[in-house]
Amino acid sequence: MKKLFVMVIVLVFLMNISFINIIFANANENNIIEESNDISIYYEKQIYNYNNKYEFIFFNGLPLSNINIIDIDNDKFLPLRRISDYLNINLKWNNSNGIITMIVENNKIDFKNGDSYIIVNDKKSVFNGKSKLIDGTTYVNIEFIKNYLNCNVEYFTKNHKGKDLLYISIYNYDKSPISKAESTKILKNNLINAYEFKFGKFIPLLGGEIKEEGDKGDLRYYITNIEVISENSIYYIYKDYRLYYNFYVNKYTGNVYKIYSDNNYIFIEDFNIENALNFE
Repeated sequence: MKKLFVMVIVLVFLMNISFINIIFANANENNIIEESNDISIYYEKQIYNYNNKYEFIFFNGLPLSNINIIDIDNDKFLPLRRISDYLNINLKWNNSNGIITMIVENNKIDFKNGDSYIIVNDKKSVFNGKSKLIDGTTYVNIEFIKNYLNCNVEYFTKNHKGKDLLYISIYNYDKSPISKAESTKILKNNLINAYEFKFGKFIPLLGGEIKEEGDKGDLRYYITNIEVISENSIYYIYKDYRLYYNFYVNKYTGNVYKIYSDNNYIFIEDFNIENALNFE
């Protein structure tokens, strides 16, 4: 059975913003216009700050745009149609009786907004969640996503400069993760390609050999001795050899990314041999 996860990730802000451990995409540092108190994510040369609401939603590591989050009595509600589309859930609305029908992993679920019960596979039970019709759109709370979309949910916020930061990440993988050794091999091969694109033939640093000065020597040493520094549910994380940014390897796809944070901005890039050694 495919297992879906929902995690709410919060950034810890000290002098600078910490690295986000789950989001990846393309970015361009030159897009910065000015310093501000806004918290923005740069993705495919676009700025995502959700109209300064400080609420970010991700699906399989990529930020989603135009998904409104509504706060009702300290409960977060998300549009069911948009979330179900990303989760490939069959969703139907019956105009005549207002019944919403979902097919979630072969389970048929029927409910109406505002009802205290829900019907799962033709069996009525207590509604362990909430749904509301708001401006013609059905919104569901986190408990609904957890209980009826087969998702695990971790939920909390972090205050930064008087604003509560909310990060919701929805991801679904139905295969086993790769090992740390496999992840390290993938990243090492990518870095060797980047090294050879810039410097020429890569030769591993031999035992007892003194590291040469400069980027070439630093990178040669780094590739030879690279190792995982931390991990989370989706990614193995590696510190960049110059400590400018982190490399991330997706445990399920093997895709490699890098993240750089600067004050209130977070930049994300896909890994390729031309940009791997800089952030331009």
